[in-house]
Amino acid sequence: MRCIGLLLFIFLFTFAAAQRKLHLPKGSSLVKVFVKNGRQHTGILKDADQAGLTITSLADPDAIEKFSPEDIHRFEIRKVNSVKRNTLVGAGLGFIAGFAIGWDEYKTGSGTDINQLGHA
Repeated sequence: MRCIGLLLFIFLFTFAAAQRKLHLPKGSSLVKVFVKNGRQHTGILKDADQAGLTITSLADPDAIEKFSPEDIHRFEIRKVNSVKRNTLVGAGLGFIAGFAIGWDEYKTGSGTDINQLGHA
C-alpha cells in the first residue's frame, strides 16, 4: 500500500512540475530584480542600459516590465541553460576522475582485493 501511495505521489509531483515547464529562448538570460519596496520580479532580460532594465515577465509573457536604476535594490542574472551545463560538466569531470582512478588501480594491481573498503 505504501508503494502505491509513493508511486502516486511521484506521478502527481512530476505531472505538476511538467505543467510549469517554461520554454525560454536559447541564449537568453534569466533575471531576478529586487526592487527597493521589497518586491521581487523574475523575467527574461530584454534590454539593459543607463536608463534602466527591461524584462519580460515569466508570469505573463506578454507583459513587459521596466525598472529605473533608482528603483532597483539589486538583481541577479544567469544564462537560461547554466544549471544544465554546469551539471553536465561536473558529471563529466567526475566520470573522468573516477575512470582514471579505477584504471590506475587496475594497472598497478593494487586493487585486486575487492573486499577492501578503499578499492570497493
